Amino acid sequence: MKNKKVAVQLGSTGEEAAESILGKNSSNISKDKGGTTFLQVVHGQADAAIGDETTVKKYVASNPSYKLKVIYDDKNFEPEYFGLMFTKIFWFDVY
Repeated sequence: MKNKKVAVQLGSTGEEAAESILGKNSSNISKDKGGTTFLQVVHGQADAAIGDETTVKKYVASNPSYKLKVIYDDKNFEPEYFGLMFTKIFWFDVY
């Protein structure tokens, strides 16, 4: 990723990882509030995007014409877990 433009979402662990690799104030990190990181790659504004595995894999699978590729880097990225949050608790009974 050195000398490459990398798109990340602000406040994400992807931003933290990019900063640890490229430097906190690197001009090669494009920080975005919304969900345009993948579009930056598609439109040539970034060479790569860092995102959650599930989201990245779904985007790549849903857009085969872009010929994107998922690359894993276990050295610089630790495994992550995610949770779900709801406004109400739902109970389901299985009979």
